[in-house]
Amino acid sequence: QSYDVSNFQIAQRPQFEFLTGDSQLAQAQIDFVNQMTDQFSLDLNDANKQFTKMLASGKKKLGIEGSQDLFKGFTQISTMLGLSGEEQKRAIMALGQMASKGQIYAEEVRQQFAEAVPGGVQMFADALFGKKDAEGNFIKGSGDEAKFLDEMSKGNVKSEDLLEVAKYFNQIADPKLIKEIVDNSPAKAMNRLKTSYMRFLMAVNSSGATKLMTYRDWE
Repeated sequence: QSYDVSNFQIAQRPQFEFLTGDSQLAQAQIDFVNQMTDQFSLDLNDANKQFTKMLASGKKKLGIEGSQDLFKGFTQISTMLGLSGEEQKRAIMALGQMASKGQIYAEEVRQQFAEAVPGGVQMFADALFGKKDAEGNFIKGSGDEAKFLDEMSKGNVKSEDLLEVAKYFNQIADPKLIKEIVDNSPAKAMNRLKTSYMRFLMAVNSSGATKLMTYRDWE
C-alpha cells in the first residue's frame, strides 16, 4: 500500500479546519495526532486517519475534547491488549458509529466493537453500570452486562455516554504496562520507523527539494 506524502501534507490541515471551523483548533488537532503518535508509537498515517474519522463522527455529541479523550483512551486500551491494526480500525469504526447516531445499539457494541476488542461488552457495562470505589475510581468487572444490554435495547444508552466510556478507558489504563509494550514491541518499533521515514519525506517535501515523494508501508 502506498500513498503520496505530499497529499497527506496538503490535506491534513484543511480536513481539520473543515471539522473544527478554526485554523487554531485545526493546528491543535494536528498537534494532538503527533502527540499520540509519539507517546504510543503509532503509525502517523493510520493515527491521523483514525482520529479524523472519530472527530468527524463525535464532534457533535462528544465535542472536540471528548473525541480526543475517547481516542486517547481507546489507544491505551488497544496497546494493552495488543490489538492488530485491523482490529483497531474496526473498533474505531464502531465507536464512530456509536458517536454519530445519537443512540448506541447492540450491533455496534457486541458484533463490531467486542469482536475486535476482547471483553468489550464488559468494559461498557463497567463504565456505565459498574461500581466505583470511595475515591470515585471505576471497579473493573463490576458492571452488570445484562443490565447494560437491557438498557441499550430500551434505547437508554446514548452517544453522550461515550464520554463516560472514555473516562473508563483512560482510568483503567496502566501507564507502566503501556510503556513496557511501547518500548519493547516489534510492531511498535516498526511504527516508529515508518513514522520517522514519513516525517523525513515530509521535511524533504517542505524544503522544496522535490515535489513528489512516496511513502510505502512495509506490510
